[in-house]
Amino acid sequence: MDKTCRNKDINGDNCCSNEDSHSTFNICDQMTLSLMTPSRQTLLYNTPAVFICKAHVLPLYLNGSGEGELTVPPHITVNVQWFLNNNEHLVNNKEGTIKIWQREEKLNLKMSVLRLAGAYVRRAGNVECRASVDQWIKYAGSAWTRSKGVITTRSLTKLTVLRNITEVRGFPKLHMEPVAGDLLALSGRHVLLKCEGYARPSPSVLWLKNGMEPIDNLTDSRYVLFNPGLLRIENLRREDAGLFECRANNTFGTNVGQINLIVTEEPCDLIHCKFGAKCVFQRGEAICDCMHKCLHEKQNLLCSEEGVTYQNYCEVQFEQCQKQKLITIIHRGKCDLRTRKHGSGSSYISFFMPNT
Repeated sequence: MDKTCRNKDINGDNCCSNEDSHSTFNICDQMTLSLMTPSRQTLLYNTPAVFICKAHVLPLYLNGSGEGELTVPPHITVNVQWFLNNNEHLVNNKEGTIKIWQREEKLNLKMSVLRLAGAYVRRAGNVECRASVDQWIKYAGSAWTRSKGVITTRSLTKLTVLRNITEVRGFPKLHMEPVAGDLLALSGRHVLLKCEGYARPSPSVLWLKNGMEPIDNLTDSRYVLFNPGLLRIENLRREDAGLFECRANNTFGTNVGQINLIVTEEPCDLIHCKFGAKCVFQRGEAICDCMHKCLHEKQNLLCSEEGVTYQNYCEVQFEQCQKQKLITIIHRGKCDLRTRKHGSGSSYISFFMPNT
């Protein structure tokens, strides 16, 4: 059995078992900590910083040779904590400048996300993720036993802040489809979010939901990720609504774009009707319809600058709706030859119909 230890116990000593028996093992050196975000990050001055790490207690091989039968420890509480510049313990605060989100992914595996904003980003420095288990678990013979102790491992990220992207060449540029902003989508349909980073070296792309939750294969089976940076969400639900953040990163820096996804169950929310048109749902789709009824309106002749005579205001509004443009009325009464010749340049008083 390999006695090389990476991790330390509560006293700072190597915590591998000193026993030579192939039937006795402990989890001390089986806990790993991996960074899902770069170990060096360069950000613009007012850009929030995101750090992700995973702590995992690995299964053990019973024969100690790295192959053969595996045994998985019983459930272990894995604790993940974050520190700034070695000694400042970071916890959620009311100002929202420190946010921590965690997820138990599977047995003995925890993901932790730290988001820093404001002064905490501007201070920059070292951000450290520390993972520990509060019980030293040992496999002896054919059973797992627990004993007192703490196993700790850690991983470090160096954070640099820029005042301007012109300070460094190779900083990623973002192209997003749809363009960053609000995206209104219909429940039950699908959406496609595209984020591409352009730079040399080519940046990696990470999607986050609501600034904290990484989008991956464990998020939801309806969330499908394609490379590079293409996210498809199938069979939309109201709970899918939220802020989707794309982070493109390479060795020169991290650029961030956001799309606010709004999910509605009303098809008419997706379109904006103009010039008095009303939204109606016909044959499976929402359309704008001109629903003016002018049969019983009193006659009140009106002349437009195009030299067209309308029977009343209702007809003008209907024509505006049909043509989807404003019609200018230049005088009351029927258009005559002089009106057609001079149009809006005549001496008659002109006024505009309201855009309803």
